[in-house]
Amino acid sequence: MMKQGILVTAFKEPEWLERVIIRLSGEFSFFIHVDAKSSREVREGFHALACKYENVAVFSNYKVNWGGNNHLKAILLLVEKALESGTGYCHLITGQDYPIKSSDFLIGEGLKGVNYLHSLPLPRDDWKDGGYDRLVYYNFFDLFDGRTRWGRRMIHYLVGIQRILSYKRGIPANLKLFCGNTYWSLDRECLEYAMGYAAAHPAFMKQFNHSFCSEEFFFQTVLMNSPFKEKIVNDDRRFIVWEFRDGSNPANLDQRDVEQVLASPAYFMRKISYPESASLVDAVDHMVHGR
Repeated sequence: MMKQGILVTAFKEPEWLERVIIRLSGEFSFFIHVDAKSSREVREGFHALACKYENVAVFSNYKVNWGGNNHLKAILLLVEKALESGTGYCHLITGQDYPIKSSDFLIGEGLKGVNYLHSLPLPRDDWKDGGYDRLVYYNFFDLFDGRTRWGRRMIHYLVGIQRILSYKRGIPANLKLFCGNTYWSLDRECLEYAMGYAAAHPAFMKQFNHSFCSEEFFFQTVLMNSPFKEKIVNDDRRFIVWEFRDGSNPANLDQRDVEQVLASPAYFMRKISYPESASLVDAVDHMVHGR
């Protein structure tokens, strides 16, 4: 049977991810990157999963700030490790995702080899400057924590200086730029092509240094300019509530979302957080995973 992988970027709550590992059984290999700046207790919790389960590998190579390029680097590391292990189909998720389809269903879907990747061409009407400001200006999210008021001010201040000076980085002239949601389900051929493109085009990869949310550009731009574009379904198969709710955007899912979650064609739901999501996850376990 073709090996399938779950690629995970995480920074907290390893107990949630262990629950995912148990639900999806030993049919999947897990490749996990835990944020190097997470607490020692959290990092040890994730590494303990690798000791407990033979199908789990854990890495902690990068300090990942929201919006920073280190997130893309962590994802590419996981793709590299998955391909090295012979994995034929991969799902990229976070440590706050949970499967809303059974293990057997996901195995069957992976065997079909359908590629799911949400993508939109730039410019986007709903993004400032059409989204180009994320690439043409240096956005120092890897240096400053954009989740803090001081960090946001520093990042915006430095971008403001670039605007005043009319400084812009060039963008690749030979590629149509695409963007989209970070998380995807892709087969080995697509991933090998993307990794090969990254290795062969260092100048293109350098463009993402100090960009904003480069993980929302890389796979979309590379694959939608490739021979694989006709084989990609413009859908990420993720259930996400894109709204500000109870202090979080996207919303932390809870019991209010159970009917929509169970009716969704998505493979995974996010974001899951303890204790808000506990009753929802219990309902999914009962209805989907038979637990």
